[in-house]
Amino acid sequence: VELTYQLNTDVSDDTYLNSLSPQDNNGGVQTVLGAGLSPDFSVLFKLMDVLIPTCASIEEATLWLYAGNPNLRFPSEWQAYPLLSPWDEYAASWVHRAPDLTWEAPGATGATDRSVDAVPIERIEQDGIPGIQIDLTTLPRQNFGVVIFTN
Repeated sequence: VELTYQLNTDVSDDTYLNSLSPQDNNGGVQTVLGAGLSPDFSVLFKLMDVLIPTCASIEEATLWLYAGNPNLRFPSEWQAYPLLSPWDEYAASWVHRAPDLTWEAPGATGATDRSVDAVPIERIEQDGIPGIQIDLTTLPRQNFGVVIFTN
């Protein structure tokens, strides 16, 4: 059986972290403005657990992200790392991962925040619009999602 999910706000948790507004939460924001333009700005993404039956095996999982405006600078170097702790879409900030719980290091950069092993990323382009393709296939079954940022 093959299942394909078209992502929308009902099937994923996502937010962005910004060091310029370290206490602000951006969960539920539809557009991530300026994402990837600085190492002090990162995106958190997680496919909700309820969508994947425990008896299922995952053969391939890929996330595609595209620039909303092809005329803006799109970074060339991206990194994505599996997160190691749960986080709350509507509470996560540069400093906090959930209400009253901080990241080990700001921006989810600590050793207990994220894995040291990056997930594969490839630059792509569709109809002249730059983007990235992130291979999520190897994420652990205990899914805390990924943190995505540029150098």
